[in-house]
Amino acid sequence: MDRDNKMKITAENAGIEPLNEEYITGIQALNYHRYDWHGSCFDYTKSVYGNVKELKEWLGDFGVQDGIASPYRAFLDYLYHNIHFLKRVPNHRIDMFLFDDKEKIKLLDYIEKYLKPKLNGKELILLDKWRDYNDGKNTTLQVKRVLLEKLDGGKGIVQMFTR
Repeated sequence: MDRDNKMKITAENAGIEPLNEEYITGIQALNYHRYDWHGSCFDYTKSVYGNVKELKEWLGDFGVQDGIASPYRAFLDYLYHNIHFLKRVPNHRIDMFLFDDKEKIKLLDYIEKYLKPKLNGKELILLDKWRDYNDGKNTTLQVKRVLLEKLDGGKGIVQMFTR
């Protein structure tokens, strides 16, 4: 049988149960894997993201095992959630977590390889702003955002500074 006529192997026909739509990701998963220095402060039975199914669809099952995102997938989901759904510059840098130097390089590569192609024009601008912030070039943007969130609970005014 030539390779074009081979049956496609899926989770179902391989006898593997497909991944549940719900999975732990973002800061919760980083905390679970001990990449977040804040300690155990999250309820791992719930997702902090509203529509996890939509969030999962952008990258499929990549980096998700046993209902928990790997540290790489968790950070990618965190960036995607903030940029694509919330339309804002994410306020966490890679160095705020416990990635070693090799992992940071790999994560930056994944951002280029997986995240960037999924974003549109305005979202790419937000990604560029986050990159500047991640590189320590734009802290003013984030300071304004944090101060304004304290004033208005993250509504209205904040959006002017994060787009």
